[in-house]
Amino acid sequence: MTLDSYRLDLTMTNKRGPYAVGFYITDGAETGALTFTLDGQAFTIAPCCQGEANVQFFGVVSAKPIVTFSVTSSGTADGLALDKLTMAYGGRRK
Repeated sequence: MTLDSYRLDLTMTNKRGPYAVGFYITDGAETGALTFTLDGQAFTIAPCCQGEANVQFFGVVSAKPIVTFSVTSSGTADGLALDKLTMAYGGRRK
């Protein structure tokens, strides 16, 4: 099975979001770029044509809590793995 472009949306449902998010990506950009979007700003995680079994880590730190973010693949692929999702909470509790 081969998928067209696809997007994964993640929304934090706890009272406050994390200030940092990171994860490992496997097969993230075999035939198209992979982007991470936070607050309307997109970052290229991996440019096109990384090849099969490519593994890398991506992380972002924000000055304000992260509530929603997305990962988008612009190419066709047979799958994408996001592993070891890590979130860091900081700031002062109320």
